Amino acid sequence: MKNEIVAHNDLKVRIDKDFFTSNESNILLKKLIANLPWESMIIKMFGKNTKIPRLQCWIGDEGCDYKYSGKKLNRQNWTKDLAMIREKISRELKIDFNSVLVNYYRDGK
Repeated sequence: MKNEIVAHNDLKVRIDKDFFTSNESNILLKKLIANLPWESMIIKMFGKNTKIPRLQCWIGDEGCDYKYSGKKLNRQNWTKDLAMIREKISRELKIDFNSVLVNYYRDGK
């Protein structure tokens, strides 16, 4: 397991580059891009309506709502792939997760 620790102020993030193999990562990414019910949103920023530069998908357990900039995202049920990712991360970190906001920047930025 190759780990890299990134520290910023009081935050420490562990990056495990071998958590999924390169092949697993590529397959999961393609499946998520193709199958998640992506939403495109317009939010009010500095008094102007602005289209956000990404697609989003809010996945969560029942009762996990998410709202920002006055917009409520439609909660979707866990897909098989995201449920597997959640379970693997939960086992590794010994933390239960109830939701995830997935962002897709089509330009890769």
